[in-house]
Amino acid sequence: MHGLLHRLAGVDLYGKHPALRYGLALFLVLAALAANFMPIAGQRLPFFFFFGAVALTARLCGFGPAIMATVISGFMANFFFLPPYFSFRFGSTGLVQVFLFFMVSLLITSVTLQKSAADTAAKKSQNQLEETLRTITEGFISYSPAWIITYVNPAGAQLCGSTVAEMTGRNLWELFPALVGNQMEVNFKKAIFERKPVHFEMYYPPLTRWYTVAGYPGSLGFTAIFQDITETRQTREALRTTERRLQFAQVSARLGSWEWNLKTKELWWAEGIWLLHGRAIGSVEPTFENWMAFIDPADRDGVQLTLQQALAGKGEYDTQYRTTFPDGSVHWIGARGRAIFDEAGLPERMLGVGMDITSNKQAEDALRKSEKLAAAGRLAATIAHEINNPLEAVTNLLYLLRQNDTWDNNSRSYVSQAEHELARIAHVARQTLGFYRDTTSPRLMELAKIVEESLFLYLPRIQAKGIHLSREYDEGVQVTGLAGEIRQVISNLVANAIDALPDQGDLRIRVHHSKELNNSNRPGGRIVIADTGSGIPPEHRKKLFEPFYTTKQDVGTGLGLWVSREIVQKHGGSISLHSSVAPRRSGTVFSIFLPA
Repeated sequence: MHGLLHRLAGVDLYGKHPALRYGLALFLVLAALAANFMPIAGQRLPFFFFFGAVALTARLCGFGPAIMATVISGFMANFFFLPPYFSFRFGSTGLVQVFLFFMVSLLITSVTLQKSAADTAAKKSQNQLEETLRTITEGFISYSPAWIITYVNPAGAQLCGSTVAEMTGRNLWELFPALVGNQMEVNFKKAIFERKPVHFEMYYPPLTRWYTVAGYPGSLGFTAIFQDITETRQTREALRTTERRLQFAQVSARLGSWEWNLKTKELWWAEGIWLLHGRAIGSVEPTFENWMAFIDPADRDGVQLTLQQALAGKGEYDTQYRTTFPDGSVHWIGARGRAIFDEAGLPERMLGVGMDITSNKQAEDALRKSEKLAAAGRLAATIAHEINNPLEAVTNLLYLLRQNDTWDNNSRSYVSQAEHELARIAHVARQTLGFYRDTTSPRLMELAKIVEESLFLYLPRIQAKGIHLSREYDEGVQVTGLAGEIRQVISNLVANAIDALPDQGDLRIRVHHSKELNNSNRPGGRIVIADTGSGIPPEHRKKLFEPFYTTKQDVGTGLGLWVSREIVQKHGGSISLHSSVAPRRSGTVFSIFLPA
């Protein structure tokens, strides 16, 4: 009977034709009347089955048929089971009984209709829930406390690589043994123990898929909602890979991009921005103030003005500034970008890129030096050309003076020395012109003789400062080259040594047979010029052979050592120096190797 009532409770005739609903109500009343003739009811319980007819009519057919069933049932009970029998007249007690029947029937109808409405709403809600769980793409599984799967939606079964029928009623860990000891088991049991929800991502090896899982413990078991995020993770990883490659490309190219949200004041830097300014990645918070602090104070106002002009409507900006690394080295940064404006024309964001242009600046400086050097060379060539003719005239005059027999030997010696020095000046002039037109032919020469001839000019200065001069010459040290150029090299080094030496200092010059340091099979001659002067500080040594670099302030031109190195390298040789500024051990040694 209970099963029949439960099945009937699922029947809903409210939307059917009225004739069907009222006809069913009449049928239920007649059935109750027939049942009332049974021995258990009748005159003892005249309204017993009629109450059931009214309740069923209210549940199945609605309010109107229930009222009809109540009225008909009251008259039937009065006619057949209340005295006077088989009469529609009401006895003294029958009227009260019928009235009470009407009241109770109305109450039953009201309660039945309310329960029917509640059942209908619950059924509708359940149907909606089932439809939702059936159509959603997320997996939904509920487990009993013993981890038996009590419900799984189609999407959940599909995400697990199974079916609803195969999963329902099965133990989770037996159905999916790969989950035992997995992150899922750890988190689910932790949620049960702590009575708190859990959210996590996990990898399931048998399906090679990634899932995001949310677990919710309850009094009746455990519920899990999960979703396949494999493609999302792949996309995310691809974006990360692309970002890493972009960051690497920017760092490799000595670039760094940035974005500044002008409304929120948030500033984003690529990794290259830190590296461009000599800082470790992430060591400084990316803020506008910290970026300004990177900029040399002398350039800061110009950069800010450029940015203000871009924000004021110019849009794009292009500026350069210097920055000092923690090690003290100065670098040049070029910054380019543009401002982005909103619909109201107000600046919203700024995008930019910074790049290291130190090498460009160095190239520009080198180009300027090269142009300056070329101009100096052209000037020197012009001067050499202009003095060449007067030198020839003076040479001819000295020749005529030498023919005079009335001069004593000293006068002739002075004339001879003047001719020698004049010949040397003429050679220097020809050498200067040789930068553009080299017509001098190399010849075999004695190195010791060349050194001695060059040293002869500086003997007066050496004697005036009381310098102790020592010479060591090996015999037969011969090389092939241009004697005038080698003299110029020796003269430059000796002159520098005299300038660096104090009074009573030591100057040592040695010429000996030698071999190239990096090639023992290449013989030649070596000239060593050593002094006990003040020495050359380490910061000057790297630039000592650069053109126009001098430590003599306004006295030197910065070309002597540069020209000397060019001459030595032109002869296939090498020049090196060792120097010390230590107290009582200071001094400088120049070593020149010339191949035989």
